[in-house]
Amino acid sequence: MDLVTSNVYHGLASLHFQAGQYEEAVAAAVKLHDLWVKREGPNSDWAALHGILLGKALTGAGRYEDAMRWLLHGSDVAAERGRREAQVFDEVYPDGKPAAGSDLGAALQRASAAVDRTAHLLCEVSKARFYYGLSAVARNRYEWDRKWKRPQGFGAGATAVQVRGMTKGLQEMLEYLGPDHSSIACALREHGRVQAVCKGRRHVLSALLKQHKELEDMVKFARRAKPKVTASVPPAAWLHGPSS
Repeated sequence: MDLVTSNVYHGLASLHFQAGQYEEAVAAAVKLHDLWVKREGPNSDWAALHGILLGKALTGAGRYEDAMRWLLHGSDVAAERGRREAQVFDEVYPDGKPAAGSDLGAALQRASAAVDRTAHLLCEVSKARFYYGLSAVARNRYEWDRKWKRPQGFGAGATAVQVRGMTKGLQEMLEYLGPDHSSIACALREHGRVQAVCKGRRHVLSALLKQHKELEDMVKFARRAKPKVTASVPPAAWLHGPSS
């Protein structure tokens, strides 16, 4: 497989999503995912990681159940790989300093690469968390609104769980990407679109409207604070998988 082709489809899917061209984004993301299935296998980590972008596109296209499946699996894989990368750093820098007898330059390079990959993986987790919550609320809006006052696990409780997940996801995206990244604007836009989907579901819509104001305030605060962006290179530059 040509890695340049992978990068092209990744870019196309991202650009279509940013432009609100959701079916086109889904088509490009499917082709991207299929490339990695062909190269690494259907159960490979790389196929799962690229499934996060597909899940986002499916959320935008209103195919919420499919989106949730891709986002959950991709998030689990990204989180596990992030833990592995963190272990690499710990091996290179035990107790916060280079391992005894190691080459300092090589150790620094390896540790820096592990930190970068960890940041990017956890950024993917944050995106998956946000769009999973958004899809879950949209998919279950009728039932959750109807059962709003039922015990935890239904209605208000179930909505609150996903709202918290979306808030955490956006907080982490702000940490990794900064407030002016296109992913932040897209997240707020998609949140607003799901509000429109939930029109008539009084309780669910009220929860989303309240959250939207909180999310906007988070972004405004991040702009004032000018936080340091963790990720140093675009995700597309590393999310190619192993070279052959």
